[in-house]
Amino acid sequence: MPTLLLFVACACVANSTADPPRYCETWLAWVTMERALRQLAPARALFRRAYSRKYEEGGQVTLAYEWLKFEREEGSAEELWQASLKVDPLIEEARAAAAAAANQPAAATARAAAANANKLSREEIKAMRRANDPNFKERKPGTKREAGDGAAATAAAAGAEAADGNDSAAAPNK
Repeated sequence: MPTLLLFVACACVANSTADPPRYCETWLAWVTMERALRQLAPARALFRRAYSRKYEEGGQVTLAYEWLKFEREEGSAEELWQASLKVDPLIEEARAAAAAAANQPAAATARAAAANANKLSREEIKAMRRANDPNFKERKPGTKREAGDGAAATAAAAGAEAADGNDSAAAPNK
């Protein structure tokens, strides 16, 4: 009998004329069937398709956790990383909502602090980014960036010398 239920669930979801299921359990049943048949690529595609839908009763969070579990057990590290990139924002949002529901005064304090926080200007953000960038080099005021600056310009100049037939850069010991 469970096989018949899986078949019915698959037929319901696969039928393009039917409304897609509102409960994640139907999608998970289809994924379970595909996984039992060792059809991992279609199961992964089903997770992607099911994740884009909205569900009742927190079904999207349940589906997100199941997708990550599936990728941990059946997928590669790259596939797990791609799935986690997709579902992590939703999981973090659900965790934050659960924490806020558990501690209402702390959530109100955090919202008030966020509202009263100083907003940084674009220049301040740019200065902070440059301060943390080890590759950033400050230019002296009044100097312009010349065509010879940077690795791309150096490579282009070397390519132009090679095209002219000047082998002095390639063979310095002539």
